[in-house]
Amino acid sequence: MTEHEIEQALIEKLGDLKYTYRPDIRDRAALEANFRQHFETLNRVHLTSTEFARLLDGIVTPDVFAAARHLRERNSFERADGTPLYYTLVNIKDWCKNSFEVVNQLRISTDYSHHRYDVILLINGIPAVQIELKTLQISPRRAMQQIVDYKSDPGNGYGKSLLCFLQLFIVSNRSDTWYFANNNSRHFSFNADERFLPLYRFADVDNTKITHLDSFADTFLAKCTLGEMISRYMVLVASEQKLLMMRPYQIYAVKAIVDCIHQHCGNGYIWHTTGSGKTLTSFKAATLLKDNPDIDKCLFVVDRKDLDRQTREEFNKFQEGCVEENTNTETLVRRLLSDDYADKVIVTTIQKLGLALDGASANNAKRNYKERLEPLRHQRMVFIFDECHRSQFGENHQAIKEFFPNAQLFGFTGTPIFEQNASTQQIEGRQASYKTTADIFQQQLHAYTITHAIEDRNVLRFHVDYYKVAGASSSGACSKPELEAPATLWEYLNPSTEIEIRSGENLPHWEQGSVWYFVTFRLADALPLAVVEKLKKERERWKQTHDLDNLSSAELAEYHRLFSDRYETLLNAGSGSCVLRNEVNAKIVRDALQYFEGQRYVLDEFVIMPNHVHVLVKPMNGHGLPDITHSWKSFTANQINQRLGKTGSFWQHESYDHIVRHERAMEAIRRYIRENPTVAGASCSRFKTTLELEAPATIAKRAIVEAILARHDAATAGRKFNALLATASINDAIEYHALFKTVQAEKLHNRQAADPDFQPLNIACVFSPPADGNKDVQQIQEDLPQEKADNEQEPDKKKAALKAIIADYNAQYGSNHGIGEFDGYYQDVQKRIKDQQYPNADLPHAQKIDITIVVDMLLTGFDSKYLNTLYVDKNLKYHGLIQAFSRTNRVLNDTKPYGNILDFRQQQDAVDAAIGLFSGQAARPAKEIWLVEPAAEVIRQYEAAVARMAGFMANKHLVCEPEQVYNLQGDSARIEFINRFKEVQRLKTQLDQYTELEPEQKARIEAALPKDQLLSFRSTYLETAQRLKAQQDKGGDKTDPAVQQLDFEFVLFASALIDYDYIMALITRYASETPGKRKMSREQLIGLIQSDAKFIDTRDDIADYIDTLEAGKGLDEAAIRAGFDRFKADKHARQLADLAGQHGLEAAALQGFVDGILRRMIFDGEALSDLMAPLALGWKARTKAELALMEDLIPLLHKLAQGREISGLGAYEQ
Repeated sequence: MTEHEIEQALIEKLGDLKYTYRPDIRDRAALEANFRQHFETLNRVHLTSTEFARLLDGIVTPDVFAAARHLRERNSFERADGTPLYYTLVNIKDWCKNSFEVVNQLRISTDYSHHRYDVILLINGIPAVQIELKTLQISPRRAMQQIVDYKSDPGNGYGKSLLCFLQLFIVSNRSDTWYFANNNSRHFSFNADERFLPLYRFADVDNTKITHLDSFADTFLAKCTLGEMISRYMVLVASEQKLLMMRPYQIYAVKAIVDCIHQHCGNGYIWHTTGSGKTLTSFKAATLLKDNPDIDKCLFVVDRKDLDRQTREEFNKFQEGCVEENTNTETLVRRLLSDDYADKVIVTTIQKLGLALDGASANNAKRNYKERLEPLRHQRMVFIFDECHRSQFGENHQAIKEFFPNAQLFGFTGTPIFEQNASTQQIEGRQASYKTTADIFQQQLHAYTITHAIEDRNVLRFHVDYYKVAGASSSGACSKPELEAPATLWEYLNPSTEIEIRSGENLPHWEQGSVWYFVTFRLADALPLAVVEKLKKERERWKQTHDLDNLSSAELAEYHRLFSDRYETLLNAGSGSCVLRNEVNAKIVRDALQYFEGQRYVLDEFVIMPNHVHVLVKPMNGHGLPDITHSWKSFTANQINQRLGKTGSFWQHESYDHIVRHERAMEAIRRYIRENPTVAGASCSRFKTTLELEAPATIAKRAIVEAILARHDAATAGRKFNALLATASINDAIEYHALFKTVQAEKLHNRQAADPDFQPLNIACVFSPPADGNKDVQQIQEDLPQEKADNEQEPDKKKAALKAIIADYNAQYGSNHGIGEFDGYYQDVQKRIKDQQYPNADLPHAQKIDITIVVDMLLTGFDSKYLNTLYVDKNLKYHGLIQAFSRTNRVLNDTKPYGNILDFRQQQDAVDAAIGLFSGQAARPAKEIWLVEPAAEVIRQYEAAVARMAGFMANKHLVCEPEQVYNLQGDSARIEFINRFKEVQRLKTQLDQYTELEPEQKARIEAALPKDQLLSFRSTYLETAQRLKAQQDKGGDKTDPAVQQLDFEFVLFASALIDYDYIMALITRYASETPGKRKMSREQLIGLIQSDAKFIDTRDDIADYIDTLEAGKGLDEAAIRAGFDRFKADKHARQLADLAGQHGLEAAALQGFVDGILRRMIFDGEALSDLMAPLALGWKARTKAELALMEDLIPLLHKLAQGREISGLGAYEQ
């Protein structure tokens, strides 16, 4: 179908939907006359022509946000006789009762713009929706670009006519339909660094996309639906002066809550994945309930003070003064009792709410909170709980239900609690089960899972690397190469599989192959011989009186109580030589345990005590537990006896072992191992698991630090993004912070010899301090279980370490934070993480954070598009895993293809379990949706993309070399090159962020397209793209459609690491080295510059400047910079002088004209007229001369502007 046919079909469809077609409205005058008629009818008034002209002058504005507010509010106008007229532009009480009309091919002519619009929908004569249509072969993206271009024209119709009231744009090629909100220019940029957002495709309640134009019209453009979308489901963000359209799933969630309340259908929860905009959804639900006369109060409840502040700020961002701060419980109670409309929606913490309802608390008894709230008991209250998988699993839930029997409770969560991940037990009679989100909230009202969000590109997929870092040092008694162990598999006692039972001297031993075992082995002198002999005699007597082949469960339990458990208790007393107190001896044991991990067994946790060792181990590859324990004990006995100069038995002959029965038992054993040093009286500083509280002892922190430093630049695209390091405990975080300082200092000290290009990372660390009665810290810690528990142990040491960390932070960033104002420090860390969005030219790298070390903080509720990597040295499961991973998957653009996870715990099984639990109903396997392809598959795709590009060049009878691109004939060939190489670069960008590439994989990537050749292709791409972009900008609709729809994606060709400072440093090094000793040739240096899109306007200048430098002259960087500035100024002055000569102008006058533009970044049309005045040309000749001058001058103006926009220049670029 042609565009005209698509347009006519749409008009016919809208007629079926009861729109009135107005073929008579084709220009501005007809549009305004129609609006006048509707306005006068709606407001029951007749305006004089003068009054109507004044009304138009008062309501038409270039400010989209102001126009949107005007459209939704009751306004006033002073009539000619001085009386006020209170009016609305549309029927704001019932949008369905407005008049809905459709016009097409409307032309609005203003000072500089003469645009025609395909289809516009009028509501009560006001243009509310613009629809741009393209044929099937043209992407809707081109229609979007056209709208943005139209709006960028100076004096465009959008700001100088009734089109200022447009709320929505819809673009379609009939098969594919998108829509987006109108906005002011700062929120309406198509080729910005971030991709054009928010952009929507409509969907049904199950997230099935509705993209065909006819279906879209039926579901979205029905008159009442469209009115509802504009009036109820668009949000005017006051703080940003921005219009925001709610996404379909947000709309369905709000409707579900409102309907549930209207129909008295009990409680419910919304499952919307993290990153999907739950705050906006809950805000809209709360504001709609605010206007519901049947609801007395609506409370939005969070479980941490920092989230309380964050939510209030978000709500007030959406609507100024929407909610106020509850500084304490007293303020909350006063606002609950208030009849003020402003107090109908309240944001509070569950802790304040719990205190208000706790009649037993001393504070409540003193202030009578509960008694004062008694009048509210039977009122209709609505509670909306954020992150309800956390906040509702306590006593406060029951207190709310008991005090407010008529209340309805709703929850929002990205990770619901199911039976598999439940952690709170509910007891009913004798039956015990676990509380789930459905147990508490009764029903799921709507779901938008992470699977949906990834498919919609609302969040990114994950790339997970499972690293096994060797923990042994090279100086140890045994060492092993770095291995990648398979992920830990949680497999336990299988009742349906036969158990092999072996009888030892003192203990029975059960075996069932590759399952988890808890093993303990002791030093030979761990018990006095007299005690051992006594136990043996008692055990022999017991055996003689029992049938060992037919023991009952009670008899078996008795045996364990009398001998196994008693034996264990005696052993824990810490008798004997305790030679494992010596760290060297302990290290020999640790090295032995780690030596065959990943080959013969998998370790979970272990602890080396003064006279015994506890290990959680799972055999693999057919190896049996007896062989594994024998190898450990034999090797370590020989090594330590030799070191001590002793002979004889070192370990007791038998080991204590049993099969782990289930995951709860596994967790109990882990706790036992962690607590063992304290229970047995050993020093935790010397005898501990490798990661102290929680970590598998197979990993050494220093090795992890080294691994992170080696991989960080690749993982973060050359530090374009930043990262979190999730650690298992506060002690781990403290140790990591110190290790990063130590290791980086060593690398800096050895930089010249080892790695001259090493640049240290900026490391921050944040964890909550001991509360010490501080209510704010106590509230923060409500959802920080590990930090809360950690701070109960040696709080003074934790506090001292945090003070030192904050002091380091202050020294790094010139701040003045203290532990007493921890919240200020915490907020500043979050701000600096988000500051990663600014280029180094605007905010130096020294003021940013590369890695933030955390324990619990920031792993939930924190979002930054420029955070792309999570390093994991912490056991994560289910909702905790998804929440932590999701810090990395906010959408930016193609330079961020996925969220990067580097897991040093090999938790593949836990990842698979979480994906299975939270995937929802997926049409294809969830892992295919959630996780990016392995490196081998992406390399295959990369090689295929390079081969396709080579095939394309061969079809043009050209060799696949960068310089041959210039020999391509015609735009169609250049367009095909752009598309072919863009795909190559996209895949290369993805591979560049893979951190686990094997040497042979790196070799394949290099062989497919060598680095120097790739950089040269990037350079030719940028030149070719510049040429086609100029056509796209200049030609408008007359340009070839294939050129029109090109998306150059320059962001793919800009490196975060290679900025202006980096290039200046390279040039300085280049100039200071003699030609024979240069590490980088002139061609390589220029190639690096020309391959980066950031230098697209200055690369020729830099290349020419390099040619002027004398080898070995030894200029410092300041001299190089100053020299380049002079070089540019001289070169541009010569170019302007040449232009002045070509156009018959004075060089000084043209220089002054350009300086004036650059000083204000505004193109001045009157100044151009003054510049041309000395030529004394007639009107037509002068116009022609002006256009000729501007055609030559615009490229230089863009170069001199250095990426900044010159307002008003667009009129000469069309």
